[in-house]
Amino acid sequence: MDFGLFYYCQGRGVPHAQAYAEMLDQIALAETLGFGECWFAEHHFTDYSLLPSPNLMIASAVQRTRQMRFGNYVNALSFHHPLRLAAEAAMLDNLAQGRFDFGVGKGVRPGEFAQLGLKFEDGVAMTEEAIEVLLKAWTNERSSHTGRFWTFPEFSLRPRVFQQPYPPLHEVASRPESVARVGARGWPVAMHFTPTDVVARCVQDYHAAIARRSERPGTGPYRPRLLLCCETYLT
Repeated sequence: MDFGLFYYCQGRGVPHAQAYAEMLDQIALAETLGFGECWFAEHHFTDYSLLPSPNLMIASAVQRTRQMRFGNYVNALSFHHPLRLAAEAAMLDNLAQGRFDFGVGKGVRPGEFAQLGLKFEDGVAMTEEAIEVLLKAWTNERSSHTGRFWTFPEFSLRPRVFQQPYPPLHEVASRPESVARVGARGWPVAMHFTPTDVVARCVQDYHAAIARRSERPGTGPYRPRLLLCCETYLT
């Protein structure tokens, strides 16, 4: 079992600059204590989270660590221009020299969609199309895209990703059927505050989906893995 960190960086009445500085100090200390990875939420317009651009925090944190891996749980794909995000992630992958993972999700707070002028009900379809654009950009020297939400003429991404064929893709899921869907893609999955009595079923269904995938060619470049995000209090 490996241990890592997960940050919302919620507003708690201190100056925001202080909150960011303290978080970076905690991350540097955590690496010396043996923590192997660190994840950040993405949220907007509220003290629920002060991380509207977690990739900026990752860019800062990789300079203060040597082995720890970093990623977002999640990049809210509905909120981003996918080709712009593909380039930003590729740049981060190079800055981190491969210590970078890419979390996939649609966003979960309807108010954030409304404030960004988006329809909450479009979130799933936007996310699936954004994934298609990301993978095209990372794996092809030249590509193009015509879709429901975005259309791009021929493009060639610069910089190229550091990890090959691309950074490991992770997806958050909390129900057995959702976890199995991620396993069928061959991706690592994070169970985010999943009730304890559901975790065992999720693990079973994930491994079953991975086993079915391994029976087919092209099982993907990354090892399956399960992450469980839970609150822990030390006294």
